[in-house]
Amino acid sequence: PMHHHAEQETFWIVEGEAEFTRIGSSGPEWLPVVEGETVNVPGWAFHGFRNGSDKHIRILLTCAAGLESFFRGAGIPVVPGADLPSGPPPPEHIAQIMSEERKIGCVHYGE
Repeated sequence: PMHHHAEQETFWIVEGEAEFTRIGSSGPEWLPVVEGETVNVPGWAFHGFRNGSDKHIRILLTCAAGLESFFRGAGIPVVPGADLPSGPPPPEHIAQIMSEERKIGCVHYGE
């Protein structure tokens, strides 16, 4: 979900294509971002991203200190050599992500 928080984040698309959202002149808008491109999100800027295809994407994220607890609570461990999850996350995982976001002070768009 589109959200904002104090910490800056920078996303580099290592493999595949993603879609990032921002607030445009008419409200939320989705923009394609392809392999090799970078998206910088300043602190407090509303943003979100998704995989709009059925292909895996790989994103390298760097962020300011402070988001570690979110990733520990919302992340899914990946075992080396194991199949990666596919398809959209189940509703219970989205609920867990949103719960972890609120713990670190995220505000969701429209709240």
